[in-house]
Amino acid sequence: FGLKWGASPQELKNLNLKKESSDANTTIYSTVTPPKNISIASEYYLIFDNEIQLQKIIMISKNIDNDTRVRA
Repeated sequence: FGLKWGASPQELKNLNLKKESSDANTTIYSTVTPPKNISIASEYYLIFDNEIQLQKIIMISKNIDNDTRVRA
């Protein structure tokens, strides 16, 4: 996604981060504009640890309506 592990929210402010939640140890932000977007993505959640900063990225995909595989 073009992001660097350990980056702080301040270093990624150009991504238009939206703060979603936080607790004593972590803060979760969302964005729709990572440096390297994936065409099927609708948004991304970035999880920051208060000490080591960016530690996890979750991509949420758009609905896939044209999957032609049949599942039994």
